[in-house]
Amino acid sequence: MSRLFLALTPPDDLRKALAGLCPRHIAGIRPVRRDLIHLTVHFLGEADEEEVTAVLESLPLPAPLDLKIRGVGRFSSRNRKTLLWAGVEESETLDSWHNATADALAGAGFAIRRGDWHPHLTLARVAVPRREEKATQREAVVTFLKERADFRLPVWTVSGLDLYRSETIGGTLQYSLVRRFPADKENTEVDPEAP
Repeated sequence: MSRLFLALTPPDDLRKALAGLCPRHIAGIRPVRRDLIHLTVHFLGEADEEEVTAVLESLPLPAPLDLKIRGVGRFSSRNRKTLLWAGVEESETLDSWHNATADALAGAGFAIRRGDWHPHLTLARVAVPRREEKATQREAVVTFLKERADFRLPVWTVSGLDLYRSETIGGTLQYSLVRRFPADKENTEVDPEAP
């Protein structure tokens, strides 16, 4: 069993642009490492890689889709932690990928979270600051949201869905690509020896 999630992986040039968006050197604001930036389609939690792969191999993905990364925002939770993110314009094709994978995985017995889905790419996590840092952090977040409100990137053509394993190795979060499921249905194995 591995901790798994399904995601769309932006090309490196878009990841580089996204990684450069967030305020740096502000207490409690931890930008996501460039190599970890992705758009989560479904978080599966602890699941068997072979079982997930078998379900997704039989799922015909729609044609490749074009996504537009537009604007930024934040999610705040009850525990007062905040995420800063880049948004994605609405896309019927993206919604169909999300719904088709949810139906297939739920039908195979996987626990899939249903409800509102807000596709986004997490850029930073914002921890609750110490009292003396609160005003500086709040100002940095507000400035980020204002200055990046009209942020846009070139169209991102997504040609497949990626299955990732999430693990912490030596205290560092790592995502390992398990398998890519291209929209053309010619699934490709990931060579663990490849660079």
